[in-house]
Amino acid sequence: MKKVLAAFSMLVMGQVYAQDLSFGDVNYFIKKGQFNFVVDTTLEARNYKLKSGGTTDTKDREGYYQRARANFGLSDQLNLFVGIGYNHKNRVKSETAPTNESFYENGFINPQVGLNFRAVNQSQALVNVDVGAVASIRIQDEKVGASVGKSSRDGNSANGRNSVEGNVRIGRKWNEANEWQLALGGIYNMSGERDRKQIGAATQNLDLDSSVDAYLRASYQYRPVQEIMFLLSLQGNKISEMEESNSSTKYKYDDHLDFDIAFNVKYLITENFILRGIMQKGNNPSYDYTTNGTKTEVKSRRENVYGLGFDFLF
Repeated sequence: MKKVLAAFSMLVMGQVYAQDLSFGDVNYFIKKGQFNFVVDTTLEARNYKLKSGGTTDTKDREGYYQRARANFGLSDQLNLFVGIGYNHKNRVKSETAPTNESFYENGFINPQVGLNFRAVNQSQALVNVDVGAVASIRIQDEKVGASVGKSSRDGNSANGRNSVEGNVRIGRKWNEANEWQLALGGIYNMSGERDRKQIGAATQNLDLDSSVDAYLRASYQYRPVQEIMFLLSLQGNKISEMEESNSSTKYKYDDHLDFDIAFNVKYLITENFILRGIMQKGNNPSYDYTTNGTKTEVKSRRENVYGLGFDFLF
């Protein structure tokens, strides 16, 4: 029996070690001296309803989102990265009001800097284990737009809080065509500030409390041939309770869970260039927030994301 178990273990380990990770794999880790550039352009539409008392207002938020990230391999086990994003034609519209009641929240999102460390490689063990850290940095004040009838005041896409994230990723490519990865992360959002614009009144300057969010993501990729990859992922996001207030107004948002499912089709055009098709869906449960004690339910939350992406490796 011991000989059978030993032979089985050697067979499994041999299969694990035989799988080399290549560019495009979910668990691929860039090597020393390599640069990896990732660029995404997506059309994102989010729909939700705000119910307060007997009144329900249907909201649409739709815009174009550009994201870019540059990774550099400091060593075979450590890479550094910086990311930036910009939102364009990001329109917030009320469907239950006149069609011209809307405003825009365009502009840069908070840039990110971070690092990833490969603690364990599947060439020496059963799985890959990566540890990462990300800092999101506020470079401008956050401004929330507003509209009433034909009057509107635009906001921006900044986040009024700095944040720090820690994450762990565990994955394995167990044969030429199949691999998986699990990712767990926690995000500490520091206290900050937000400006809420109003129509016919002065802008509200609000203080944002700190909070801690978390996420868990499961990914599976099928690569039937070297050039074609199909990536499916499911992510759950735990958004914690948060408050913003000044001397006269207090907003309190309940904690809630969001779920997103994403599907990417990737094509290896050359050994260093990948084209990606992006699709993501969200169908999320309701949650409540209160304004000076008046409750509003945020319900029927839907999200649709479609786009293209490019990965370059140098």
